[in-house]
Amino acid sequence: MKYEIKPCVEEDEDFIEEKLDAFCYSIVPPEEGAKDEDIVFKITDGEGNIIAGCIMEIESWKFACLFTLWVDEKYRGKGLGSALIREAEKTARKRNCYAMIIGTFDFQARPLYEKHGYKMCGITKDFPR
Repeated sequence: MKYEIKPCVEEDEDFIEEKLDAFCYSIVPPEEGAKDEDIVFKITDGEGNIIAGCIMEIESWKFACLFTLWVDEKYRGKGLGSALIREAEKTARKRNCYAMIIGTFDFQARPLYEKHGYKMCGITKDFPR
């Protein structure tokens, strides 16, 4: 049998995700009434400009993932990142999440996350190069 690997279009991506979800849920069903969702928070200045924000994904197994958190350089060190983390945690608790993980690179905000009680659970060495 001949096989081809091709780039996907968006509908293909949805199909693949649905197939993987169906397999996973057949083994470990999602929490009742739960669904995957992205929750986005932003902080704006007095003129409405976005100066910080984060994206948290809540998985249907009630697991929160915060991999995107950004604060404009001139506003760093003023507590905005901490405020976003606290808001994400509060929202995860309201949605009855069991855990929350955060991802970061060495040059990003690891000390900020550790200040909030997060512990390193894995390292990918030499990435990005």
